[in-house]
Amino acid sequence: MNGCKVLVILIDMAGTDGRHPWDDYKQLISELGLHDPALLKRPRLLVANKMDEPAAVGNLNKFKRKVPKIAILPIAAAFR
Repeated sequence: MNGCKVLVILIDMAGTDGRHPWDDYKQLISELGLHDPALLKRPRLLVANKMDEPAAVGNLNKFKRKVPKIAILPIAAAFR
């Protein structure tokens, strides 16, 4: 991972599995820190997926309050 300049983190913002996106993010960050603490010092871009789902907009607003100061790119990736 020495060549990695930015971490891009993809999160299901709709919470379609009954999980909260901010909890998923915090868990992922925790696991990255356990793997290599240096990764936590890298810049991050959060890709908020499934923004076409009804719950996503409300979850994104909550996410921004719970996890401030991170760049967020909202998307709705399609399978077809």
